Amino acid sequence: MIFGSIYSKAQMPELIMNNAKPYFGKIDNNTKINVGFYSVFVDKDSPETYKVNGYSNVEGAKADFEGAVTFNPKRTKKFNESSVRFYDYKFSEKGSVKHNGVFSG
Repeated sequence: MIFGSIYSKAQMPELIMNNAKPYFGKIDNNTKINVGFYSVFVDKDSPETYKVNGYSNVEGAKADFEGAVTFNPKRTKKFNESSVRFYDYKFSEKGSVKHNGVFSG
């Protein structure tokens, strides 16, 4: 997954939540993964970081996770009067279902 934004900071929680629809991706030699979010809020100590709670689903094995999505200024791309902001993420899954662990990008 890649989180990129052309939205304002105030819109980021809504963008991450994705209207309660999961994001789709692939892991482990094309195994499909769905990632959805229950909550997103700004970290009071680090305003460029969004704390998240959500879930992943791989081959029917659903696991809740918590983690963070953090602005990465080094990856931001500037175009004329606007820019595309990129974010790093790290999610730690709870429990011990198949494919469970920590994922980041």
